[in-house]
Amino acid sequence: MILHTNGLEYDDRIRKEMLTVTRLFPYIQFKIFAIIDGNQSQNEQGVTEYGIEYEVPLLTTRLKYKQGTHLLEKAWDFYKTIKPKLNDFDAIWCADFDIFFFILCEKKNIIWDMHELPTVFMGNILKRKFLIYLIKQCKVVIHANPERIQYLVNQKIIKDTSKHYVIHNYPDFDDVSTYTDSTFENFLKWKGEDKCVYIQGANNYGRCDKECIDAIMEIKNLKAVVVGNFRKELKDSYFNKFGEDFFNRIYFTGMVSQKLTPRYIRCCQASLVFYRNIGPNNYYCEPNRMFQSIMNDCPVVVGCNPPMKNLVEKYKFGISLKSDGTNTSEIIDALHTVLDNYQLYCSNISKNKSVIEWRLQEQEFRSIMNQI
Repeated sequence: MILHTNGLEYDDRIRKEMLTVTRLFPYIQFKIFAIIDGNQSQNEQGVTEYGIEYEVPLLTTRLKYKQGTHLLEKAWDFYKTIKPKLNDFDAIWCADFDIFFFILCEKKNIIWDMHELPTVFMGNILKRKFLIYLIKQCKVVIHANPERIQYLVNQKIIKDTSKHYVIHNYPDFDDVSTYTDSTFENFLKWKGEDKCVYIQGANNYGRCDKECIDAIMEIKNLKAVVVGNFRKELKDSYFNKFGEDFFNRIYFTGMVSQKLTPRYIRCCQASLVFYRNIGPNNYYCEPNRMFQSIMNDCPVVVGCNPPMKNLVEKYKFGISLKSDGTNTSEIIDALHTVLDNYQLYCSNISKNKSVIEWRLQEQEFRSIMNQI
């Protein structure tokens, strides 16, 4: 597997995919080659906590250029560095589009796992033709949901869908234990017996971070926990406005291990999940945060994005707004409704959450691997 990630311990989709494939095909040898965001001063090798050997090569371009710059040069450097190490492998599983040189140049069986729609290749006719060519090079292409396949069909990028598969980012918490840390213990003391809302990954404008906090601060006797990073300038502006009361109402965890996210969710009475409609990847989101919340018995408030709206309205897992999360008044009204009818939504989740279990996709994995 070739990928670019924030960190192997935080990349839940990769963990789930590798655990499933190695369990279904135990005779296959896997290795992960990764670029990990951040400063890196040496080659790193080891075994992930889920048992897959990995290597993070030291790239001269990463030492030479600042993070987030000269991405094409870094991608080519990554390919040249890894290429000699691929001789022992029969297939390459490419996660996302940052590593397109492997798809373009390698003659092995290629699985392209499109975690995101490759909109960077859809800006003009030449780019679109290049994207179509890349797809033709692949034995299998994996998409996060059927809405994204249909979008590429509508854009005339895909004509024949026979080698295109959907792997939803459903949760799999079978391996979660009573793992804890000091941040979680401090959160429990801070929360006490108060009602709390779960907000994960609201670290940018696209996740409606401001609208989420504005809504919480408007509802008396309600707290919220923000799991993951959060914009410092936005946090500072709230502290200037509310003083210490802001931190009495909002708890910030920073980055959290995947093992711990279910424990935070289970302490909350509602979860806010929004993807502002700023592009097709957001509009046709594959909402891991929503799936995690539902699987852990937490009612959700989501935007009008089709993949979330369709599921939430079908099974009454919570409330889908008319907007994409940019209307604070809608969020406030929805939170009041969910909190006032908490037991009803919990009952709906209990009866229907089995429809989003990760294990339901095992046959898709068998089909994908049998293709190569």
